[in-house]
Amino acid sequence: MASLNSPKGDGYLEHDVEVTVSHGRYLLIQHHEDVFSSWTFHRPALPFAGSDPSPQYTLSLILVYPVTPGLRISTSALRDFRTNTLQRDDVFQPDFCHNVVFYGSKEDGVEVEPGALEELQAWDVKTRTFLAGDPSNGPAANVTPGPYVSFRGKTWQPWRIYNDLNACFMTALNPSPNTFGG
Repeated sequence: MASLNSPKGDGYLEHDVEVTVSHGRYLLIQHHEDVFSSWTFHRPALPFAGSDPSPQYTLSLILVYPVTPGLRISTSALRDFRTNTLQRDDVFQPDFCHNVVFYGSKEDGVEVEPGALEELQAWDVKTRTFLAGDPSNGPAANVTPGPYVSFRGKTWQPWRIYNDLNACFMTALNPSPNTFGG
């Protein structure tokens, strides 16, 4: 389950977007490329600031799995990705698996084993998309594996928000007594 939170109104959404996915709160940071803006993904209806959901306030949770032409996607490869990449990522929640993007090759360039399809079904994947990317973009053509959000025609990276009730994340600068002005 995901929901949008924006206490500052519609103008606020152009710059800062906060979403809740499962039990985690996230700040969405716009990606330098709108990688997924032209694709249609599974979009659950999400409440927005206590009002009725409308198309402009729906978002898609996306999980990027990197591939290269000629790659064989197996059950063990998917499980390894989930264990060694996703479970170590504080952003990842199972809801991001609703839309899996195999990024780096067209569908006909990758072999997906039947067992891997069953594994994706166990992950509750709603859509599978193969996206070759744009090699002319050079390094920008590389999209980091993991969770993303497609919202209002833009691609966003979710950053986990932590409540710092005990001020543990605070940093203070104390000048040394031996320095000028200290």
